[in-house]
Amino acid sequence: MTYRTHILGGVAIGAVVTTAAGQGYFGLTPLSTPAIFGTFIAAMFGSVFPDIDQPKSKMGQQIPILSKLMRGTFGHRGFCHSLLFLLILHFLVVRFLPSMAFYSLVFCLGAATHLFFDMFNSPGVPLFWPVKIRVRIAKIRTESQFNSKAANLPEKMFRGVVCVLDVLLAVNMAVVLNGGFPAI
Repeated sequence: MTYRTHILGGVAIGAVVTTAAGQGYFGLTPLSTPAIFGTFIAAMFGSVFPDIDQPKSKMGQQIPILSKLMRGTFGHRGFCHSLLFLLILHFLVVRFLPSMAFYSLVFCLGAATHLFFDMFNSPGVPLFWPVKIRVRIAKIRTESQFNSKAANLPEKMFRGVVCVLDVLLAVNMAVVLNGGFPAI
């Protein structure tokens, strides 16, 4: 999937976490406006971060040294597209920056949407790396691999479905944060 599609996954996670906090789920308390903003930013950055192992990706272009190192060490869709990567990343943040634990979790949830969306591509993802089994749900072609509008159509349709989901989640979030539907 392309970064545009992955970002939409981050938006969905941002809305879900904000809604869960607004309802007091998982021991969360309602988030302040800056915390909501931080939640969405963390989720969206997380949603594109696993492609740090691809120097031509949007994330890889932002941190080229790390991207080339990850690509050279693990290849694309290797370690960075695994649950182990997310667990290690979250552990390191919690260990060295404990005050950022919540945002680290949201970042990793955003990254999990990346892994989930990439399962809809033919190559799948090595979810249980270093075990070489790749997990795949479907075979949607991505825009990054093809140039014709016809070849891009499956991902654009997938992105459209995710956009509708994002709108529904955002409306639900607004309703929860405002204490229900406003009186007319």
